[in-house]
Amino acid sequence: GLSEGESLTKGNVPVFQPGQMDRTRQARRDFVDFLWDTEDRYWSEMYSFLKDELQVESLVCGTQLSYSPIRIQAAMDFIDAHAYWQHPVFPGRPWDSNNWFIRNVALVNSPEGTLTSLAARRVVGKPYTVSEYNHPNPNQYAAEGFPLLSAFAAFQGWDAVYAFAYAHNRDLEPRKVSSYFDIKADTCRLAHLPACVALFVRGDVATAKTQEVVGVSPVTERELLYESMNPWELNTDGFGLPGLRALQHAIGIQLSDADIPHTGQAEQPEQGEYVSDTGQLKWNTSVPSAGYFLADTPRTKLFTGFVHGRSFKLSDVQLDIGPTQEDWATISLVCLDGQTFAEPGRILVSATGAQHN
Repeated sequence: GLSEGESLTKGNVPVFQPGQMDRTRQARRDFVDFLWDTEDRYWSEMYSFLKDELQVESLVCGTQLSYSPIRIQAAMDFIDAHAYWQHPVFPGRPWDSNNWFIRNVALVNSPEGTLTSLAARRVVGKPYTVSEYNHPNPNQYAAEGFPLLSAFAAFQGWDAVYAFAYAHNRDLEPRKVSSYFDIKADTCRLAHLPACVALFVRGDVATAKTQEVVGVSPVTERELLYESMNPWELNTDGFGLPGLRALQHAIGIQLSDADIPHTGQAEQPEQGEYVSDTGQLKWNTSVPSAGYFLADTPRTKLFTGFVHGRSFKLSDVQLDIGPTQEDWATISLVCLDGQTFAEPGRILVSATGAQHN
């Protein structure tokens, strides 16, 4: 597997660079095996040190999925993943506050985006958290982010979701948005946090009725790494279970001794609309560049997306949204008194559109 002039005794075999595929298959296998064994030893020794020597009682995880092989991270108490929709791009120096841009794009037009990608990494039988998530400023559609995440995470049966972040400093109540990620002054996102709590913590969104899994053996997981040199490829898509199935059912990876192929039948969205098997969540992309998402539960209703002159019928509620600056809105309605929408009681209505400093 060595190239001409390379020698282990001379110590001049170059380390693989990210995305480098111009080495022999044997060299790729050796490098993946080296990384795997090094990581496995590190994480297992650190876990043992924390639990056995320091007697740490809290839950311990390693790094986020996609930075490390699945099996190594699944040996921890729980597993974690991160995702950002339209993360800031720095074309020059990393994190240069004078040279950056964000693509002003809405997730509702891309069902194959961050949420299905997160679902495609979950390991069946392990607690799963998303400790970093955001639709960074100044994306004008950012209000969709946390309500979408909360509804989707509840449907998938995930264990915890986090906003990254409330604040990066002690200025906790500023009068303007001043950060890509901080939500402390972001009125369009703060207004819908009660609905996020209701959807996920209160459990207003029901978990999926069915779960689809693909069984992955240790050999197959490592073979995919040999071929891709990229742990981001370790997801249900890479093993034959399309991530888009997460819009209709719960999905995940089953770590097993032998491969277990996914056997579910492909379900095409009806007229461009994906409907969850509970019937509570609908993701509609029937009109190009004018998608929308609905959560319709007995105690919480949610709309986020493009209005496009349409009315939106939910059980016990109809939304008729007038013209907005971006032809866009996020609207959440939350029952506060233990009642449902079919009963009298207080309802918190939050409606947001465009936001500017």
